[in-house]
Amino acid sequence: MNLLNHGGTKTQRFTEYFSYYSVSPCLRGYLLAANEGCWISLDGLGWDLEKHVEKILFAREHKILNRVLISHDAGWYDPQKQVQAIKPYTNIFKQLYPALTAKGFSKEEFDHLISDNPAKAFSINIKKR
Repeated sequence: MNLLNHGGTKTQRFTEYFSYYSVSPCLRGYLLAANEGCWISLDGLGWDLEKHVEKILFAREHKILNRVLISHDAGWYDPQKQVQAIKPYTNIFKQLYPALTAKGFSKEEFDHLISDNPAKAFSINIKKR
């Protein structure tokens, strides 16, 4: 974050993809980044659902749920294979939502994840001079 800030990057508009290198069980990095204004993107909900649930519940507990973006990631197309291992685009609604509600997550909180947060993250803010 210091390097980005020093270089003049606005961390509020920066989306950090922690999901690709957060193999550590320590979630402190999420707090640091969210408090700097970064968006925390959790990709790959087709794999390891429990770890994603844990991260989302951590975000709620630490009041940074408003900085979390989710994506299911269905795999990738390999033109050299006859049979593809692409997962259906349903994990968010058929697996994640029931897992979160079983842990006390409300519909309003879920709506923030799938609607409000992406709208804020990808909005264009024009500053008048």
